[in-house]
Amino acid sequence: MRAQPLPPLSILNKLFRYFPETGKLEYRANWQVCEGKYAGSQYYQVRINTTLYLVHRICWKIHYQEEPPGEIDHENNNKLENTVVNMRAATHAQNIYNRLKQQNNTSGFKGVSWHKQRQMWRAYIVKDYRQKHLGLFDTREAAHAAYCAAASEIAKEFANGG
Repeated sequence: MRAQPLPPLSILNKLFRYFPETGKLEYRANWQVCEGKYAGSQYYQVRINTTLYLVHRICWKIHYQEEPPGEIDHENNNKLENTVVNMRAATHAQNIYNRLKQQNNTSGFKGVSWHKQRQMWRAYIVKDYRQKHLGLFDTREAAHAAYCAAASEIAKEFANGG
């Protein structure tokens, strides 16, 4: 879902209460819902009038009292945990580096695939929208170690071997 421009802070503060320690966004009393009910706890988004908004972006704006950055990364990859310490401003590339391995991953390791012609494990990483070959290895663990080293160098604190 593409991030919608958020309503003004005065409207958000009227509709919601944010608890930065727990990451919960709670509705205040209004005509739509009951007071005290958590907003968007299962769906990552809430509807204000007819528009859907991402919960973590509302939490960011209420807490920091400013528009959220282009992307917000959840450091522990739990999109439902919107605590202040778990959310950080990120570029799209940084957000991808922190992502866990994809569900269709067949090697069991992020940045590792099987090279059929050579019958070896191949390590790779994407940098500047291009796939960079890191080498061929006898074990997938060795290939993953190469990926983790490259990710730490490129992505710094956003690197996630996941």
